[in-house]
Amino acid sequence: MRIIKRTMLILGMLFVISPLAMAAGEYAGGQWAMMNYDLDSGSGDADMTVAVARYGMNWKNNVDFEARFGLGLTDDSVGITTVDTNYILGGYVVGRLPVANKVELYGMLGLTYSDLSVSITGLGSADDSGTDISYGFGADYEVNAKWKANLEYMFYADTDGGELTALSLGASYSF
Repeated sequence: MRIIKRTMLILGMLFVISPLAMAAGEYAGGQWAMMNYDLDSGSGDADMTVAVARYGMNWKNNVDFEARFGLGLTDDSVGITTVDTNYILGGYVVGRLPVANKVELYGMLGLTYSDLSVSITGLGSADDSGTDISYGFGADYEVNAKWKANLEYMFYADTDGGELTALSLGASYSF
């Protein structure tokens, strides 16, 4: 049932974004994110895999607006605690700095809503969700005029139960 819900969310998002992505100065892409949830309890870190869809548009030279939606693919257990990223949803301002012929660095600032499930063996489970200020930095490499590859670090949220960060590898296509 959970896979069906996630598939429907992705298809719905693609249906909404597809017509919007046809204008100049816009891009869409995806990332393979290794999420880390540093448990506030001090009992360790949970590492999960999340697929992230990105859609952005250029506002001014070197400034973009970007929306993201990510779905958890794997969960992780730390002792008797299991953590799963249900989804993340966010909007960000992206500042870009070209540093070489095909390389540009970027920084991001925005808001992310994260929804995680945390379960403790024998005690039950609860959602750890909320909205928080997010920030990150990364680098884009221009593969050709339309495609870019990127590497990124992002601080997504500081929830009630811990901090959610990610190291991601991805690609985007410019329209």
